[in-house]
Amino acid sequence: HVQGSGRLSLTSSVIGSLLQIKPILHIKDKKIAVFEKVRTKRKAVLRVRGLLQQAVETYGELQVVIMHANCEQQGRTWMEKLQTSFPTVHFKLAYFGPALVTHMGEGTLAISWMKK
Repeated sequence: HVQGSGRLSLTSSVIGSLLQIKPILHIKDKKIAVFEKVRTKRKAVLRVRGLLQQAVETYGELQVVIMHANCEQQGRTWMEKLQTSFPTVHFKLAYFGPALVTHMGEGTLAISWMKK
């Protein structure tokens, strides 16, 4: 989806797919930017869990939203696993609207948090 929109070259898209590169994005200066790139979805999920752990240790109580792009069961499963690990955190499940899914692609999962 990103390559199709022109934000990524065909070569980068093919290499990224072959190597299973998953970008971890964040918002910096009101823009979405790459925070890190990791290989495989499993490693990306583990890395984000580590970042959430750091945030809980720093800020205590957090409000966390898991967002999905037409993959509710995957989002719910991820949320339930995180709830088990972080019982003091308040979780919600949400979905991306069609306008965003067009740019990200179905199957995208995201997480955001803020101090409660």
